[in-house]
Amino acid sequence: MKPSNDRIDDAVLALLHLTSFREGSKEFGVTRAWKGHDWDALGRLREKGLIHDPVGKAKSVVLTEEGERRSKELFERLFWISFCRLVERQGIRLRIEARVAGFGQRHEIWMLG
Repeated sequence: MKPSNDRIDDAVLALLHLTSFREGSKEFGVTRAWKGHDWDALGRLREKGLIHDPVGKAKSVVLTEEGERRSKELFERLFWISFCRLVERQGIRLRIEARVAGFGQRHEIWMLG
């Protein structure tokens, strides 16, 4: 069985959203994300026009406008929405805190059931 590169690329793009941050002013800034992912997948995302060239000394990569929009959409579809539905169905009160190792970002989710 051979893995689907398109599905891998979608997962990597969704994870780029998780580690993304805004750099620069509101009008002229760019969205960057930490690029600690498979190089082949990053290369394919570049070919698809979703990120700029990942090769270089920088530890982050710049997302294109389309890449930024699609990464958020994929993150919500693959991780956020399905998890929230699962928690709501179980009818429990839950606090989740996720830290992205080494990057200091913190995400807290409060669910009341």
